[in-house]
Amino acid sequence: MVERLKKVRGFKSRNAKKVVVKLEKLEKSFKDGDVVSIKSLIESKVVDKNFAKNGVKILSSGKITKKLSISKEILLSQSAKDAIIKAGGKTE
Repeated sequence: MVERLKKVRGFKSRNAKKVVVKLEKLEKSFKDGDVVSIKSLIESKVVDKNFAKNGVKILSSGKITKKLSISKEILLSQSAKDAIIKAGGKTE
């Protein structure tokens, strides 16, 4: 009986991972002065609706030149936050 059972190895976390969005995707998908929220990320098809329920985190990969306003529901890495503020945007 034991030989017939499938061997499952490893560990699968119960905590869902957040969706990672890079600054270069925000640069391509949004206009200057836009507000970036989870809803706007779903509408612009940057993030899938099913994965967005776990949360979104923006990482600093690439350059950003547009003044974007990031809502407080989105997590930011410190370097991404610095890059957004340097470009003239703001984080709430």
